[in-house]
Amino acid sequence: MNQPIDVHVDLAARSYDITIAIDALNALPELLDRLQAKSIIPVITDEHVHAAHGAMLQEIIAQTGRKAHVLILPPGENSKNWQQLGEILEELLGLNLGRKDPIIAFGGGVVGDITGFAASMLKRGCPFIQIPTSLLAQVDSSVGGKTGVNSSYGKNLIGAFHQPAHVLIDTALLA
Repeated sequence: MNQPIDVHVDLAARSYDITIAIDALNALPELLDRLQAKSIIPVITDEHVHAAHGAMLQEIIAQTGRKAHVLILPPGENSKNWQQLGEILEELLGLNLGRKDPIIAFGGGVVGDITGFAASMLKRGCPFIQIPTSLLAQVDSSVGGKTGVNSSYGKNLIGAFHQPAHVLIDTALLA
């Protein structure tokens, strides 16, 4: 049987937990309940992750009586820019989210970085859940709270530290 590994990151008011397991996505319904998520759950992902795992995540969310509102980005580093960030923020504002409503980052480092930055800016800081799907995102970029976008002057020059509300590392997503 797969026993999850839970790690607590103690950062005072910005503390969060990391759950690592083969089936970590199964913890999402309880996490959404704990965060008092409303009926619409924004999910930001990219085309590749959505094609491979999007239906599964949407089904897990639907089992809670909620609906996923999926924003699909083009894959790759070129998506981590001001224009894409603006489009994400406008879409999220159109959902009439409250300041405590969680946003899900479902993808690799690019998705996590831009989603976290959008969450840091939206209503001066909304919670977000990291569900990393690449090895690098699972072991590095999903933890630590570094978020941001690129500029014409270089990578990751515009951003903020915004800790996730929770990180769900499902190692089955790597297969």
